[in-house]
Amino acid sequence: MDKSLFIKTKTVNIGKLNMAIVRFFTHVHIYNSNNSCWTWIGNKNKQGYGYFGLNGKTWKAHRLVWVFAFGKIPGGIFVLHKCDNPMCVNPSHLFLGTHKDNMDDMVAKGRAVNPKKDRVACKNGHLFSKENTRYTPKLSDNNKVYINRFCRVCDRELAAQRYALVKLKRQQHV
Repeated sequence: MDKSLFIKTKTVNIGKLNMAIVRFFTHVHIYNSNNSCWTWIGNKNKQGYGYFGLNGKTWKAHRLVWVFAFGKIPGGIFVLHKCDNPMCVNPSHLFLGTHKDNMDDMVAKGRAVNPKKDRVACKNGHLFSKENTRYTPKLSDNNKVYINRFCRVCDRELAAQRYALVKLKRQQHV
């Protein structure tokens, strides 16, 4: 029997892999309960996800623990958190999904943020009042309808600029 584990495109000797697993878990704080998160206490990126070097490659810690526990991750597939904690590396808190699954999970857990939604004024400072706001539905690539918000004052100013430009071009051609 071959004593190696396939990780991505490299074959790793089990002895080296066991040492990597031991080294990996020196960066993990496991609480008493089996149900609790296993917190990554090693290096983290800006989003709070842990990362770990193995065989010259930097792995996200939760993806690597998935490989240790369950094997290879299919291409284009994400490792998602049931617990919604980016520092968690407890394999029982992880599941596989597509990008769409990840976005749907984000919306379902209330983490979806629309930075423009909470704006009270347009980029030129005009308030989004009932009288000054125009709404237009937009169909996205995944057939969801989004509502775009536009400032009527900016619309009028832009229309006046366009009209002046057209008028100027007509005068030049006469």
